[in-house]
Amino acid sequence: MTSLRQSHQMEELGISKAASKIRNWRKSGKLEIELADHYLAKI
Repeated sequence: MTSLRQSHQMEELGISKAASKIRNWRKSGKLEIELADHYLAKI
């Protein structure tokens, strides 16, 4: 019974890790887009 709950916790941890990774990726992606816009505006 405990192993089942443990695996569920691991699953939730993995999901939260993936979510934070996606959030960081989207944040950096947005930053890259802003930098690209800034660079294109200079040309």
